Amino acid sequence: MNGIAEALASVGRQEQEIIAALYGFDGQSRTPEEIARLCRLSLPQIDQTVKRVMRLMRHPACTQLIREALASADETIWTALAGEHGIVLQSASMVKAGARLPGDLRFGIESQYGTLENWLSANARATARAWYRSRFSEVEIDGLLLRLTSEADEIRWPWPLESLARAMGAQIGAVETAVRLSGGCRMYAGYAARMLLGTHAPRAIRLHRILSGSHAGQLIRAWPLAEEYRSQFTDDACTRLDAEIAMAAYPHLFLRVGDLGWCGIGRAGRRVTAAEGSSEDEVTFHRWSEERKSRSDGADLEVVRRTLEEHGPLRLCQVQRLIRRQGIEILPHSAALYLSTGDEFARLAPGIYGLSEQPTQGAPPEGAPEGHPLALAVSCKLLLRRICCMQYVYARWAGEPADAYPLWTAAMEAEWCEWAQWRDKSLLGSLLAVADPSGWPVDDSYRETWLWKKECLGYFRLEKPPRYPLEDVPLIELLKLVKAARWRGAAHWLLANRLREAARLLDRSAMSHMALLIGVGAVTAAGHWQRPHAVSPDAGEIDSLLSEELHRKGSLEWNGAGGRAVLERVAGSIDRGATGWVAPAELRRLCERLRGQPRPAL
Repeated sequence: MNGIAEALASVGRQEQEIIAALYGFDGQSRTPEEIARLCRLSLPQIDQTVKRVMRLMRHPACTQLIREALASADETIWTALAGEHGIVLQSASMVKAGARLPGDLRFGIESQYGTLENWLSANARATARAWYRSRFSEVEIDGLLLRLTSEADEIRWPWPLESLARAMGAQIGAVETAVRLSGGCRMYAGYAARMLLGTHAPRAIRLHRILSGSHAGQLIRAWPLAEEYRSQFTDDACTRLDAEIAMAAYPHLFLRVGDLGWCGIGRAGRRVTAAEGSSEDEVTFHRWSEERKSRSDGADLEVVRRTLEEHGPLRLCQVQRLIRRQGIEILPHSAALYLSTGDEFARLAPGIYGLSEQPTQGAPPEGAPEGHPLALAVSCKLLLRRICCMQYVYARWAGEPADAYPLWTAAMEAEWCEWAQWRDKSLLGSLLAVADPSGWPVDDSYRETWLWKKECLGYFRLEKPPRYPLEDVPLIELLKLVKAARWRGAAHWLLANRLREAARLLDRSAMSHMALLIGVGAVTAAGHWQRPHAVSPDAGEIDSLLSEELHRKGSLEWNGAGGRAVLERVAGSIDRGATGWVAPAELRRLCERLRGQPRPAL
């Protein structure tokens, strides 16, 4: 017999039965009305009986027995009330909290302390918001609470708990306790967030868990990312546009690497489960419906889609011109954004777009050969131009695969060679240098003729000397290029133009990006700046360095800690003479300009 039962044995049998039923000693508590019916007593009699028992339990002999029992069950009581996080919010319902206690312990607490609140105040640390217990000192917790309040505007919310602890120079458990006690922030799925959570922040947290968790180090486009999100979180009909809005709002958690996709910045939070009975992970995502899942992102996007359905693959300028003819006003950059980021659209060749499900108008029958007349006619109509052929030649020379775009086919390569033979002989030799006639879908005699021409004329004549002076490069663009290089295994100047969304794919100012990549040691210098540059083992260190600062500050500047560290690495490469094709004096002048950039106004 424990102390509570021993103390209760000092009262009559009927009184014991009433208390046991009221507090649910058998695991099921009953209301005073139910007890009154069972015992054939009135409600006032039941109330008088309970009050009389409570007075008797405060007799010194009974008090000693009950308090000793409560002391021995202290951990059981605290765990039932506070859960694994060790915190009981003052806003929490004490009725619900008490229901988690065994009936005899709840009776013992109320008989000695009157209320659960009084027991909590006597047996735990109290703040204005909660009661808590912690292995960390009260001084340390109070100091963290003060910092969370005073530095709230400097902290990047939401933030993985581990990142916040590292920034504050404190242990994770202490920071978690302080966050839960703070009135201005809260925990959500292992992340510290502002108290007013909304829907963007929890959506961003979930997306970050996907990108920095199962897809760490990868580049994922927004459309498949939104589909994976919906498969994991059925309570939120997150569209591609919703996902991009959420990710764009938190640059310390996400980075868009041009049209290659998005990646997570920083590690995902590890603590993901809320305490049992806690509502900390409960968020209502508004406007949830099956119709929202299936509808398009907007009327403008639908206009772009309908235009491509009617006319087939088009250049961006053609899409914009056809939309204007319909009397519909869409900003040029909006159409470009839809085409470049929406996975319902496909980039068929540089500057040419179509629908993902139907890449060419008049598509050939399923199983038809690559050189089918219908598909080839579409390709020739769009690509038999000098600029398109030059883009192909430069891209292949820079290391892009022959099938980098859907319209870059072996049949189209044969058409380019035939076209260049009669229309642009100055381009033919360079085209043959990168072409592979052995894979063309043509008859053997025609193939043998072009293999002979490749052997005789195939020499790349489009190499251009480096153009100086080197131009300034935003540090964030350097990080994007490092991530893309690690993802693809190499980098080149056309990739740099894609990531910075240059107006012209063949813009030679991207040479500055490649020069910095060599300077920081992220790639191994090729023999010429227009050739592919293989990623080096040091690229991971550069990626981590800049990603950590972006995760901490939400932006990258050359005069920040990360920028200064990068410039020091470049200076070291210059001193060692490890700059490859880059003129050391030009690279040094670029570093001096970047080092002297003024801090942007807040």
